[in-house]
Amino acid sequence: ANIVYFHGVYPKQHCRVEIKYNGDKFKYYFIEHNGAQGTRSDINSKYNFSEMNRWEYSNLPAVMNENGSRPHEQLPHVSFYQHQLDFGIFNESRTILQTYLPYTWDFVNLYLVKYLPESKEDRLSRTDKTTLAVRDFVSPLIEDIKDSSSVVKMGRIHNHIARTFNYQRDDDFLQGGDFRLPRIDEFLKKNTIRQVSRIDLYDKIFARIDSDFYGSFLFDKRVNTINFDSYEPSVLSSYCHAVVNEGAIYYFMPKSHRFGYYMDELPFYFEDIKMILIPQTVPYMVYYDNVKKVSYVFHKTPYSTVANNSRNTTVMCAVSTDSMQVRFNATVKLSGQFSTMTRGSYLYDFVDTTATPQYAEKVYDVIPGATKGKIITLREDSVFPYKADFSTEFVSKKILTSSGEAFELDLKGFFNHIHDTKVVQQGRDLDYYPDFVHQDRYKYFLKFDSPVSITSPTDSSEINTEIGVYRYS
Repeated sequence: ANIVYFHGVYPKQHCRVEIKYNGDKFKYYFIEHNGAQGTRSDINSKYNFSEMNRWEYSNLPAVMNENGSRPHEQLPHVSFYQHQLDFGIFNESRTILQTYLPYTWDFVNLYLVKYLPESKEDRLSRTDKTTLAVRDFVSPLIEDIKDSSSVVKMGRIHNHIARTFNYQRDDDFLQGGDFRLPRIDEFLKKNTIRQVSRIDLYDKIFARIDSDFYGSFLFDKRVNTINFDSYEPSVLSSYCHAVVNEGAIYYFMPKSHRFGYYMDELPFYFEDIKMILIPQTVPYMVYYDNVKKVSYVFHKTPYSTVANNSRNTTVMCAVSTDSMQVRFNATVKLSGQFSTMTRGSYLYDFVDTTATPQYAEKVYDVIPGATKGKIITLREDSVFPYKADFSTEFVSKKILTSSGEAFELDLKGFFNHIHDTKVVQQGRDLDYYPDFVHQDRYKYFLKFDSPVSITSPTDSSEINTEIGVYRYS
């Protein structure tokens, strides 16, 4: 995307940004944010440039690498796009574009609208391999559903894919090394969803259950947001399907890893964001209208609260002063965003590489010398708040040491709270945004194989840090 920030990861004594272009041949629109104010001037250039936009700043601090910040919320920046001379005010016969206008979301999204090319009967009575494979896949999953709602049907199908399907990346296909067709029918039989056909597969499933649906792009709120009133380029988005039913909106994100999100499940960076639902089942005759009347849905995604987002870790520790080892029996209960961000690690070793790696750390990963225990899934809910419970057993022979008759138990790694160790309060210029509000509780019960007395203080205490207040007892 054409987005320019003036600040950087190093301080700048002076910064000047110039964008030159041929204004006689091309038309560009510039959208300035957070006080950015440039100048436009006519120029003569041997490279055939005729116009230039310029921005100048002095004494800019180094802020672009401040952890947990959202530069687009606070820093001056500019985005721009080239107008294709295809939108504005036409004459009465719509043959001549008289006045160019900035793009609107309605106009830009017209290219993403999909049309139904035929009647339902004709569409579903085809006998090609893909149509028959989708039919044979969908029918057994929904045959016992008495509710006619497409949300219930699609929820069943989507959650089944999220829980049981494998995922195949298609690097060879995308790089031109595989010239074969997507072969949806073949991969459905393998319980595999492909990178290149996952959107098309969902489109066909919605068609099979005869459901109106929408497509939409989810924009990562850590790096950008959209303004409903004016179009501009955006970055880091993910595609999802949606259904509007009785005024409520339901989301379906086709999986892009072995781990998949359930119906209506969104990671924290897609919560409470603006999004536009683009119709995917518009009657085909609308395509031929000079002025296409398409209804979009502008809204914000829901968000979870501190009551929804929790992790409760309970660990029974058998401490052996004879063998100098500690045996752990742990139960981890996840809810809300903790489930969304952490469940995949316990199930499939999935790591969301856009977030802090701590979410993927299992209870034994941060305890020195711990073996990797077998993960047992005790619970996995497919409805909000997506509660998931796991248990595991593991052993460490490195955290218990002795000196004469005294023993010392190293608690390093026992409390793996999600926090950004690189966050510095002093000298910071941008606000800090935590990923999501939550509760993270740990309980450890220590049982020794022989009588012991505790020599270190264990009174309740409170520690004030730059991040917050830490209380333990």
